[in-house]
Amino acid sequence: MVAITYNSSADLAELVVKSIQEAGGSALAVRIDAADRAYITGATINVDGGNAA
Repeated sequence: MVAITYNSSADLAELVVKSIQEAGGSALAVRIDAADRAYITGATINVDGGNAA
């Protein structure tokens, strides 16, 4: 599973997700403010099923 992050370009992120899925991969788009480290850590835990990376 790959998480494609974006801040304001949801449409572009979804295109990348679609390309990955069409190639047989697994992906999702996640809106993240890359300037907020605590938010990124929380998102990592949620995407990884509760395990901090």
